[in-house]
Amino acid sequence: MKQYILLPLLYALSTMVIAQNSVDTVSTQVDNIKLDMLKSPTNPAFLIMNTSPTEIVEPGSAPEFYTSIQNASDNFSALPNNYGFSATPYWWSKKAKVLSFNRDFDTINSLTFYRTLNVSGGMVQGIGNESSLWRYAIGIQSTLLRGRVDNRKKSEFFSELRNYHENYFGDIESFFKENNEYVILNLEIQNTQSKNKILEKQLDTITSSDSTIIISQMKSLITYLIKLKLRMKSLKETLSEKFDLEKKYIDSNKELDKKFNEMNERVGLKWDIGGGISINSHDNLIDSTGIYRVGFWTNFGGNILKSDSNSSSLSAFMLIRYLYFNDIYYLKDNNAQLINNLHTFDIGAKLQFDVGNRLSVGFETIYRVSLYSSVFENTYKVNGLIQYQIGQNRIIYTSIGNNFNDNSNSGPKDLVVTFGFNIGFGGNVDLYDIKF
Repeated sequence: MKQYILLPLLYALSTMVIAQNSVDTVSTQVDNIKLDMLKSPTNPAFLIMNTSPTEIVEPGSAPEFYTSIQNASDNFSALPNNYGFSATPYWWSKKAKVLSFNRDFDTINSLTFYRTLNVSGGMVQGIGNESSLWRYAIGIQSTLLRGRVDNRKKSEFFSELRNYHENYFGDIESFFKENNEYVILNLEIQNTQSKNKILEKQLDTITSSDSTIIISQMKSLITYLIKLKLRMKSLKETLSEKFDLEKKYIDSNKELDKKFNEMNERVGLKWDIGGGISINSHDNLIDSTGIYRVGFWTNFGGNILKSDSNSSSLSAFMLIRYLYFNDIYYLKDNNAQLINNLHTFDIGAKLQFDVGNRLSVGFETIYRVSLYSSVFENTYKVNGLIQYQIGQNRIIYTSIGNNFNDNSNSGPKDLVVTFGFNIGFGGNVDLYDIKF
């Protein structure tokens, strides 16, 4: 009786030996993924210079470096000329060139700072009717919450990568079958299992008095089968390591790049902080140079509606901003006054509609109030923006809206139309820690 109980236990053990800690796992790395991270039409320097095509931006990451060139005018002419740049220090480090699939593209919305910190500079020649006035600025901005990776998009990228990897290299089982030792050992396991099944059938057809020899043979076969499977497990571990070494690195392609950048279109709450300082200079003379304004701000928001295919979305963002003006001339009731040390507070909201990860249409309104001055009257800005991505890290945009009237109580100024384009630069990245 004990022998009958022992047999199934031995056979179960032989199955567990090979089932535990499966080694049929491929670890791979994708090289030369082309990141497409340029989404914003503006930078902190433009925002603090008061030449930005938009006041409220969607928090996010930026490429290593990008330049901005734009023309803005209140009379539909081509003045003034406005140039800027923005750099993200993190992407210049060696660490940023190799990213972890599981850690860096997790579905949890984690806090960041240095990783998304960017530094920008800008200049503009000609402000309003003052063609001799130059304005310069530097600014910084960091996205504290970038949003989370959509699990569906992550699965789509993973699936595309797996298919590409198998088409490129073949699956790991095919690699095993190219090894003679594996083929012979696998055949011996199958033969041993077949012999054991034959003995099981014989055991069912004979009397218990004649079963001793068969049971002894089955015990020997099962013991032998355990040894074979242990050898197979060791061999597969060795072959898996060899497969990983030989097939670990794979170059990205156009479709993989597309899926990766779609995955990197994050969803959920987004939040950034920024600040900057700008100066005015008449004719670029040192003795006529002084602070124009200093500011600090934050943007936050996220998706409120998304299509089933995730190809389009409606988002909402809020702006809170503090600005300090060194001095401004203010016309009130036909009396010109000089306001020194003006402090203002801005609050605004923006609706943004994105289509197909390329076209973006936004509408924003911002309200400005004075914190201390009794002379300065509240003002506002209403603005619309259309931007289109024409290629990797390439966007063009146009905006139209009134500018803030910070110089009189006569209400909003004339419409300002802005045209511009941004060009981003940056190296490719490698992605590791991917297991099939």
